[in-house]
Amino acid sequence: MCAALISVETLYPINIKAEENARIEKSEKPDFGLCLENLFRFNGPSEEVCGESYAGIQIKDPYTKLIDGNEVVMKDETYGITLVENPYSRKEIKSILEENCIHTDMRLNEEGDSCIIIQKKAREWLNEYVKKDLEKRKEKVKEKLKKKLESKIKEIEEETITTTKNKEKIMVIWEGFPGPPILSYSFLHQQIHDSVEALENFAYEKDWGVIKVIWNKREMLQRLRLISQYSKPDTDIIVFYIGHGSQEGLAVLGEDIVKPEEIVKALKGFRGEAEFYFSSCFSGKMRKYFKSKNLPYKVVSASKPRKELILHMFLDKDYGFISQLTEDFIEAGGEVSKENFRKYFKPNPSEKYFPKIYDPKKAKEAEFRIKVYLGNPKY
Repeated sequence: MCAALISVETLYPINIKAEENARIEKSEKPDFGLCLENLFRFNGPSEEVCGESYAGIQIKDPYTKLIDGNEVVMKDETYGITLVENPYSRKEIKSILEENCIHTDMRLNEEGDSCIIIQKKAREWLNEYVKKDLEKRKEKVKEKLKKKLESKIKEIEEETITTTKNKEKIMVIWEGFPGPPILSYSFLHQQIHDSVEALENFAYEKDWGVIKVIWNKREMLQRLRLISQYSKPDTDIIVFYIGHGSQEGLAVLGEDIVKPEEIVKALKGFRGEAEFYFSSCFSGKMRKYFKSKNLPYKVVSASKPRKELILHMFLDKDYGFISQLTEDFIEAGGEVSKENFRKYFKPNPSEKYFPKIYDPKKAKEAEFRIKVYLGNPKY
């Protein structure tokens, strides 16, 4: 008895040719699994802030770091502006990986930041894959960032000059970082945010001009130079700093310290009256500098020269968790003098809040000191 020869195609009516083509096509794609060996790890912040940028600092997305050189940086030293953009976006990189069946994993590291895990060979393949288009993309991004940077500088200059020309009183709100960047000071972030918002609303109600600077040292000093350049004899400015302080000065962002002499130098040629309020640790040292130089500017500090300032924990019914100095300034109606200082600015030892004022004694004396100061290059 002979056994009949039956083809596989008869038993399984499928398209062998199509299956073979699919197998060949699939084999051309890289096959990188997530084995425990040869893994490459990229650390980055949590998903919620991936890709966001701030003045002078860029929060990097772990996915965009998979490509070597996938970052174009454009800087302006005068204003301290740093713009960063990736030619290949997070979405594009994820799409390339998914289309080519490359597996990745996202986990949290010990610091609580997102950590992307990919095999080393997969990362090498990805870099080779995008190499042909990367340089062309980078040139396009450079042109884009150049225009964006020019636009940002123009916006800052126009806002500062227009405000100085059109407003007799200007409030310059300077928001500093709440503490060393290595620490998570979320509660201080809230206090600074509420304080800035309260001061901004207060100034608008008074019909004052408002200029706001976040974290950026160079931008602030350049704005002061512009205000000085376009100031008139009846121009009054109030500079209110809220943030981290150090023994050397205002710690605007980490080690980016603003020394009192830098502020005074930026105001060279200013023709009106200026007041400074420093709500930070060691702010008494800033006040002492102005006093030691006999400068014609009113200065109010929140803490002693060698003391830290503790968080103001009480919730204000109108303004939220604002700093004590902010609250006292608003309660005083923004009109602070040596005569009414004790009425509104009361010490709070539990928070190490010891406000003090340096106020030039007489208007004529202050006017004389302005002339001396403008003609004396040692300050």
